Amino acid sequence: MAELKWLEDLVALMEEDSFTKAAERRFVTQPAFSRRIRLLEDWLGIELVERKRKPISILPVVREHDNEIRELVGRFYQLRNNLQNSSRQDCAVFAVQHTLAVSHFPALIKRIQSEMPYQSYRLHTANNEDCLALFNQKAQYLLCYESPDQPILPIGNDLIREILDHDQLTPAIQPALYAQLFEADNHKPLPVLMYPEGGFLADTLSNVCLPGMMRDYSLEVICESAFAVGLKEMVLAGMGIAWLPKHLISQELDKGELIALDHLLGSCELLVCLYQFSHDKPATESTAA
Repeated sequence: MAELKWLEDLVALMEEDSFTKAAERRFVTQPAFSRRIRLLEDWLGIELVERKRKPISILPVVREHDNEIRELVGRFYQLRNNLQNSSRQDCAVFAVQHTLAVSHFPALIKRIQSEMPYQSYRLHTANNEDCLALFNQKAQYLLCYESPDQPILPIGNDLIREILDHDQLTPAIQPALYAQLFEADNHKPLPVLMYPEGGFLADTLSNVCLPGMMRDYSLEVICESAFAVGLKEMVLAGMGIAWLPKHLISQELDKGELIALDHLLGSCELLVCLYQFSHDKPATESTAA
């Protein structure tokens, strides 16, 4: 049985004319993308790409049916949207990154209740990568972190992006541990609490903060967790240093329960963004990307 995502892969390949770029756009590895194209070829019983020459290219027969393929994908999504709208006319579904469910989602809902014709809201929380999958499958809105220089999704005719807020991944430490590590003659590695490798926050840290910091300090990873709220509690307990969204720890910083180390270890700028499909009713009055 063919899968819709295979046709979407083919559309991406036609537009990018590159397996590497198309795979990046579809948020999969190139080997996985190539396997999915082969599965589509097996189901259709024909070859779609010329593999005997480099670079690999789309065959002319596919180009001839470009519009039909796009229309077929569009009809599938229109049918999905019609069915979803019929079954949940009064419920708005959000895919929200874990931390933002605590720091930003309540204020967002309070702000837009008067602007949205929904009687209820359904919240799905996950990491950024899983939120993307939820947004493509059943959520009308995506609330996520992203880097200022790289939107998490391509902005186009079908997608609206609004920047709701600016945040910062800030290294934080409990005062007693700060005195032990930085006010005394300490030559031990810094105990750090990290996000699992491969996630959005971990990649952001690896690209922005860690390269420069590791020239001056050695690190000892005490614990890994995808949940920033959990890492915050570990930092408060004096287990180590963690880079946490500043909105999440603003009260603790103001009260002196935590100390920010961005002047020593660096910080990472973040955007808080709301995505929605253009065929849905705008969630807010301002939807400028």
